[in-house]
Amino acid sequence: MSSFQQSDDDYETVTRIFDTNSLFQCPLCKNDFQDPRILCSNGHTFCLNCIQ
Repeated sequence: MSSFQQSDDDYETVTRIFDTNSLFQCPLCKNDFQDPRILCSNGHTFCLNCIQ
């Protein structure tokens, strides 16, 4: 395996970890969810304080 290929594989792994972590962050305040609420109209999740 070339070093270039290894580098691409490492980047993909890091990207997947980052994407998974973003599932637990509010898209409005960018913090970890605090009292999360799912909006029925679109299924997105936000902190309660962010949508009040």
